[in-house]
Amino acid sequence: MAWDYIFLDGFDHYATADIDKKWDYAPDSYGIQSTIARNGGKSTNVGTSCRLTKFTPTNRNFCMGVAFHMYGTPGATIGSNGTVIWSVGSDLSGNTGATQISLNLLSDGKFRIVRSTNAGITGASGSAATLATGSFVMPMATFVYIEFKVFLDDTVGTAELKINGVVDATFTGDTVAQSYNTANRVILISAAAGYWDDVYIRSSSSSSAESGGYLGDVSIKSYFPNADGTYTGMTCSTGTTHNTLVKETTPNTSDYVSSAVALTKDSFGFQDVSGSGAIQAVQLNAYTSKNDAGFRGADLFCKSGATENFATSVPLSTSWKYLLQGWQTDPNTGAAWTIANFNAAEFGVRVSADL
Repeated sequence: MAWDYIFLDGFDHYATADIDKKWDYAPDSYGIQSTIARNGGKSTNVGTSCRLTKFTPTNRNFCMGVAFHMYGTPGATIGSNGTVIWSVGSDLSGNTGATQISLNLLSDGKFRIVRSTNAGITGASGSAATLATGSFVMPMATFVYIEFKVFLDDTVGTAELKINGVVDATFTGDTVAQSYNTANRVILISAAAGYWDDVYIRSSSSSSAESGGYLGDVSIKSYFPNADGTYTGMTCSTGTTHNTLVKETTPNTSDYVSSAVALTKDSFGFQDVSGSGAIQAVQLNAYTSKNDAGFRGADLFCKSGATENFATSVPLSTSWKYLLQGWQTDPNTGAAWTIANFNAAEFGVRVSADL
């Protein structure tokens, strides 16, 4: 098997009001800002116990990372609010759901891998068992890259924590707090007031512990359309140049491209990659909606060389929402993205086939 799901967020391409358009559940107060951020981009400022939820395919292997800059003090015990960094579980209520395993940070600055039935999740109570404690002490006012990888199983489960690429804690054994070995939801929760940046979430459908998974201390950069691509079938709300209507650095719904005709598509060339280094994955973020009741869906796609790769159709809402699709390899080569191939690729949106 392989790591077949990916979600990326560097918080660079939208405003504070749009955070719940990309994450599936964002009930708390956030602030997208560039005062304290990595790589010349933006971050999100969070208070203690702020949380962002992302639903995933129902799987057993999960790997996730976040850059965390802490300026507050985390909770003193596992059962208190504000101690969790990552929580992996199942959505049962549209809020916190049921937790399988979590990564917690306590007031001594050390991380704990915790098997928990919601204990430590904001406003929730439950039992908790500390499975492993790391030795790294989280500093104040410094970005630290935190990665957490788990395989859910009640006997041969595994969990591992890396800090800045170095293993800090591991566990083998029972990694599930519920009566099942799967999860479909990852929550990023602020253990203390601070800033988040450069988030990734991956999962794998393998029924055994998946190898790899870690992306390392990644820099997630946003690139914007700057040219019309091969396909310009949609209608411009104004003018005749398609890319200028969708290239905003934060969403602007006053201009757009649209179509009500099945299989109509637009593709775009994007800004070239700046800097050097390996491309771990590419994610298309398309801000979409429909304007009437009834089914209408969209297919996100990548055109690399002669290959066109379409994502599964996703139904649209009458409310604006980001549709996301990641490509961990170049669809044209099946190998890792190169800068040259990314720069030459086009990405776009197709109106789904009518049902």
